Amino acid sequence: MLTTTQPQIHAHFRAVIEAITPRYEYLRDVPWAYVEELPGEVSGPEIRCFTLDMTVAEPVPDGLFSLGEEYSFDLEIHVAYGALPKEHAPWIITSDAVDLRTVLLAQLAPTLEGLLSVRRVGFAPISNEEGHWYGSHVFEIHYMEDTGVDLPPSV
Repeated sequence: MLTTTQPQIHAHFRAVIEAITPRYEYLRDVPWAYVEELPGEVSGPEIRCFTLDMTVAEPVPDGLFSLGEEYSFDLEIHVAYGALPKEHAPWIITSDAVDLRTVLLAQLAPTLEGLLSVRRVGFAPISNEEGHWYGSHVFEIHYMEDTGVDLPPSV
């Protein structure tokens, strides 16, 4: 099995998220837009501005070995929902969560070699005040990291 890296996953996920056409009709014409801000600091009036925050990847106990080793990390997609009317906020956020899950699952190998699994964990609201909606769509990612190890370590 081929391998990948966190920087490759970051770049690939950024591109496919920016290409999403939202399925929820209200504000469908507002595209996803990556911004260079500190994780968790995405807020303001913009809709669907996002950053990607990845935890340190760790080897998966009893994970796969091939040309690399199975690793996992948490991915937080911090998204600004700005000045959404309270009525639409939960519906847009839920629909966006479905869009994100669908597009990220479509990236599993062989589309992105080495990407093993994408599991949606949930949405973590950071602010739900009208005019300042934002939070994080959280995913658990498993992939094959090139560690130079091609057999499990012997005990």
